[in-house]
Amino acid sequence: MKTQNKIVSVLILLLMLPLALAAQAAESYAEVVFFDGTVMASYLPEGSTEAVVYSSIDGTLDFGTQLPVGTLIRVEAGQIEITLVPNGSLMKLAPNTEMTISSLSPSTNEGNNHFNVAAGRVRTVASRLGGSAQMRVRSGSAIAGVRGTDFSFDADLNEVFVNEGLVEFGAAIGEGFDFPDTFLSINPGQFGRLQDFFLGQFSSEELAEKFDELTTFSEDGQAIFQEINQGGGDGSGEGGEGGGEGEVENEGEGSGEVEQTSTETETSEELGDPIADEPTENEFVNAALEWLGAEIGSVTIDGNTYGKIVVQPDFDFGKLKGTLYLPIIYRENFLDPDDWYRPGGNDEWSFGTDQPAGDYAAIALDAMTDIILKFKYIQWGNDPSIDPFYVQVGNIPSMQLGHGILIRDYANDADFPSIRRIGLNMTVTTGGMKIQGLVNDVADPFLYGLRVQFGANAGFAVSAAADLTPWTVFSGVDAADLTTAQENALAVRPAFINPAIDLHLPVLGENGQTLTLFADAATLIPYIGQAGLGLEEGFQFQSFFTENGFKNYGVEAGGFGRFLILDYRLQLQYYSGAFVPGFYNQPYDRTRGDRAVAVVDYLTNINDPAYDDYTLGVFGDAGFNLFNDRMVLEIGYLWPWTIEADGSISTQADDYFTLGFNLSEDLLSFLPWTMAASLQYDKVRFRDVFTSDDVRLFDETTVLKGEAVVEVAPGINIALTIGTNVLRDANGNILYENGKPVIGPSIGLETRLGSTETSAE
Repeated sequence: MKTQNKIVSVLILLLMLPLALAAQAAESYAEVVFFDGTVMASYLPEGSTEAVVYSSIDGTLDFGTQLPVGTLIRVEAGQIEITLVPNGSLMKLAPNTEMTISSLSPSTNEGNNHFNVAAGRVRTVASRLGGSAQMRVRSGSAIAGVRGTDFSFDADLNEVFVNEGLVEFGAAIGEGFDFPDTFLSINPGQFGRLQDFFLGQFSSEELAEKFDELTTFSEDGQAIFQEINQGGGDGSGEGGEGGGEGEVENEGEGSGEVEQTSTETETSEELGDPIADEPTENEFVNAALEWLGAEIGSVTIDGNTYGKIVVQPDFDFGKLKGTLYLPIIYRENFLDPDDWYRPGGNDEWSFGTDQPAGDYAAIALDAMTDIILKFKYIQWGNDPSIDPFYVQVGNIPSMQLGHGILIRDYANDADFPSIRRIGLNMTVTTGGMKIQGLVNDVADPFLYGLRVQFGANAGFAVSAAADLTPWTVFSGVDAADLTTAQENALAVRPAFINPAIDLHLPVLGENGQTLTLFADAATLIPYIGQAGLGLEEGFQFQSFFTENGFKNYGVEAGGFGRFLILDYRLQLQYYSGAFVPGFYNQPYDRTRGDRAVAVVDYLTNINDPAYDDYTLGVFGDAGFNLFNDRMVLEIGYLWPWTIEADGSISTQADDYFTLGFNLSEDLLSFLPWTMAASLQYDKVRFRDVFTSDDVRLFDETTVLKGEAVVEVAPGINIALTIGTNVLRDANGNILYENGKPVIGPSIGLETRLGSTETSAE
C-alpha cells in the first residue's frame, strides 16, 4: 500500500509540476514600491482591445500595484520605484522616462528580464542571477547585459554608469535583446558611451550631477536595496574572483546613496580622456553661457534691418519652466530708447509710463503687458495628456484644440519677433473630465477655443472656437489697396463662431505602440456686426439651416498614434460651404482676411450652385525620430478633391503641405565644424505653386522658419536664421498691395552664447 501511495504521490507531483511552473510564471510581475509626481502605467490584456491604465492623476496607481509583462511606464515628473517578482531586483525611473517591461523571468535561475527604455534614465540594482537567467536593458540603439550589479542607464545619450559589479554594453541588434559580438566591459567607477565606444572613469560628483534623482531610494526601496546587497553570498557569480559578473560590494546604508568601491582599473588618462573630479573653469563659463542664452546680431523686420541684443536666460524648476526674453532691437543706437523697435507700436520697456496720467487702468494694463512680454514662454507641467493641470503662456509655435477640426497647429508666433503675442494654452483634468482652453493673445485677443471632454481618457467632447474680429485686418488700410470683396467684409464686420462635437477612443497602448481613433463634426455660424449687403445684424443661422438642407459644415474621422519610431496621423475629411476642417490653421494670422471675404461671399450668394458642391480630402502626417533623436523629420499633406453639382470632379480646393526637420550636431559630426540645423515649412495651396503663375512658394499662405547654428568657440556660436513675415505699419497693421498681404523675407545673422541647439529642439 505504501508503495502504491508513493507511486500515486509521484504521479500527482508529475502532473502538478507543469501547473506549478505555469503558476510560477504567471506570478512574474513588477510591483510598485514607491512613486510621486506624474506617473502612468498601461498595458493591453491578451484578447482585449481596451488598455488597462494606472495613473497617479486619478488615483488608480498605488503602492503595491502589480504590473505585468507588456506594461509601458511613463514618468513625466517625479519618479517611480519597482521591484521584480520573483527576481527581487530593484529599478528606479527618473523624470521624463519611458520604459516597457518586455519580459520577466519566473525565477532567479532561468528566464529573461528584458526592458526597453525609449527615453530617459533608469537605475537598476539587480539581484544575483544563476543558471540561464539574464537581465538586459536596451534603448533604441544600445543594450546593457548584467548579472548582479548596480548601474544607471541613460537612453537619451546611450551611456551606462556602473556603481557596482560588471556591465557589458554595446550596440543593440535589431528590435530584440540579442547581444553584439563586440562590447565594452564596464567595471565599478567606470562609464561607457556608445557614440564613440568610449570607456572612462567618473567621480561621485559627476554621478550625482547626471543621475541626482536616482542616487537615493524611498524607505521601502532602501530596504530592498539593502536586502539585495546583504543577501547575495559572496557575490562572485560567474565572474569568479577579481570582480567578475555578479560582483556587488555596495555598503551604502540609510539613504541609499552609492559609495564607490576601490577597484584596480585603468585611470582616465590611460583610457585617453582625463576626467577631473572638479569642474574646470571652462565648464563653469560654458554653463553660464548656456543659461544666459544671449543673442547679438541683426534681424529683418517689416523690410527694415535692425541690430539686436537679446538676453534669454532659461529656468527649470521641475514642472515650472520657461525662458525670459529681454530684447533691445534698434536701428542705429542701442543706447537710445527712442531708436528701439516697438512691436505693434507698443513700447515694451515703458511699463505704463507712456499712458495718460491718471488713467490707472491703462497704466496697469500696459505695465502688466510689458512684464509678461519679458517672458518668451512660461510653462507649468510636462504633458497635457498626463498632468492634471498644464498651462503654457507666451510664444506658442503650435496650438491645437482637440483633434484639430477647428484649431489645428495654429502658431501665434508666425511673425515673431515683429509681432509678439502672449498666447494661453491650458488643460485641466478633474472629476473624469478634461477641459482645454486657449487664447491666441491675452493682451490683444481675437482667437478663442474651448473643449470639454467627458471622460479623462476616452469619451465624448463638445468644443467651440471663435474669431470675433477677422475684419480688422482691413482696418486702416488704404482703400486703393483693397478689393471690392475686402471692402464688403470690412463694411459688414463678420465674426466666426464654430461649434463642434467629437469622439475620442484610445484602442491600443502596449510596448510604446499607440493608436487612438476619433471622429469630429463641426460647423460655422457667422455673426454680422453691421447690417449691409442685404444681411441683417446678428447670427446668420441660414448659413447652416438652408432651404436645401444642412450646409456649411465638416466632418472628419481617422486615427493617430505611434508605431516603432513613427508618429502618425491619417484621416478622411468631408466639408461644404465656407467651412473647412482646420479652420484656424498654422498661417491663420495671415489668411484670416481671406476667411472673412469667403464667409461674406457665401452669405450673400448662399443659393449659388457652387456652394452645393462638397469636398472630400485625405490628410496624412508622419513624424520620425531617427538615429536616437539625432534627426527629427515630419511631413504631411492634405489631398482634397471637390464633387461638383453635375458630378464632375474639381481639384481647386485648398490643399496643405507641411515639412519640418531638425538635425542635431551629433548627426552632423562628419562636418569639420560643430553644427545643428532646423527648418519648418507650412503652406496652404501648395499644389498651385506648380500649376499657377500667380502663386509663389513663399506668400501669405506660407509659414517658413529655418536656422543653422555653427560653433566657432566653446559656448559661442554663429546662427543664420531665415523666414517670411507679413509686413506691417508702425501700428502693427498688415500692409496690403493689390488685395494681398505684402510678404517680406526675414534674415538674421547673430552671435549666440550657449549651445548649438536650434530653436526647434
